[in-house]
Amino acid sequence: PAEFCILGAAMYYNSLREFKDAFSRMAANTAEALMTKKVVTVKAEDDVSDVARIMRDKHIKRVPGLDDEGHLIGIVSRQDIVKMLP
Repeated sequence: PAEFCILGAAMYYNSLREFKDAFSRMAANTAEALMTKKVVTVKAEDDVSDVARIMRDKHIKRVPGLDDEGHLIGIVSRQDIVKMLP
């Protein structure tokens, strides 16, 4: 992995594409430039363990939840899942 340091924070990237995407987000000046193009979503009825597995495997911190018609009904975050743990 490549390492990049900005403002004292070290960031690691597994590929040049990953680095370019991250750098583009850092240089963004509009919401459109920050938006993820290929969004991973879940359905309201999906099991929480499956949602957690998707988030882990895809390395994402939040995932939009959609109804059966594809409308946004909420966002599931890692923190939401952690709060459920005993």
